[in-house]
Amino acid sequence: MDVLTDLLHRARAQNALVRQLIRRPPWAMEYAGGPPLTVAATLGGHAWIRLDDPAPVRLAAGDIALITAPGGYTIADDPATTPQYMIRGGRKYLP
Repeated sequence: MDVLTDLLHRARAQNALVRQLIRRPPWAMEYAGGPPLTVAATLGGHAWIRLDDPAPVRLAAGDIALITAPGGYTIADDPATTPQYMIRGGRKYLP
């Protein structure tokens, strides 16, 4: 079994939720208590992913990130942008 197949199997990646974002800055969303595995793909522009880790990660157009952060994460146009809303359990909440 290759590494990606093993990761998907261990994350129990059987059901999928797809969310497409087309936003203009400033924008940020917080994902609280997310699934065991999230795949983020940047099709154009750029985005930043912030975990509990102090160093955010920049995604450029064409980049793909596999996120296995059980505590959640934030994706934004800039690391300093405050989230406009939170996604929890597939629902959107205002801060």
